[in-house]
Amino acid sequence: SQNWKMKGYHFHKNYEILLFMSEGAGVNIENRFYTVKPGDLVLVNNKEYHQTYGAIEGEYYRYVLMFDPEVLARAGTATGYEFAKYFEHRPENFMHRISLTGENLDKVIAGFENIERCIHEDNAELKTVKTELMILNLVLQINELYDFFLKSGAVDTQTPFVPDMQFGEDARSRSRIEDIKAYIVEHVSEKLELDDLATRFFMDK
Repeated sequence: SQNWKMKGYHFHKNYEILLFMSEGAGVNIENRFYTVKPGDLVLVNNKEYHQTYGAIEGEYYRYVLMFDPEVLARAGTATGYEFAKYFEHRPENFMHRISLTGENLDKVIAGFENIERCIHEDNAELKTVKTELMILNLVLQINELYDFFLKSGAVDTQTPFVPDMQFGEDARSRSRIEDIKAYIVEHVSEKLELDDLATRFFMDK
């Protein structure tokens, strides 16, 4: 895509994995801003308010995978392994992004492309099984990379994390309010309860 930008902060029911392949792109997660470069991998869980955008000029390339957290939950229950640990329990200063190069980057790209091939499987039953297995394999690879970065000391988990930029709470709150207003307009003919809105938008009522 070219000159692409999400209209505002949003969140959704899925986990999201992004692998950026172009210079000049960026991602805002909650009140943190990251300028990304090729090979930067970003994990976003289903409770984090976020926004991504492409390069200001020129073409913009990335891989994006969104999937139901239940895929990891089911596998975790069956195996006893916490697949979702770096979606849900990242060390505070490690945050969302790791930078990949060489063989590590190639393996993750191959993981995305394996999933894409599974999505186009003709047999519907096999497509679901193969796709979920490939998602688990990719997440397992990513977890191993996170583990390595932590254990090797490549990431300082003691020094307070400083993102590329901090956004004020006011701007983020205004964006969230606009999303709530839009949702109410779209569902104005339905019964809207304050508790339900608070739950949907992960806010105190």
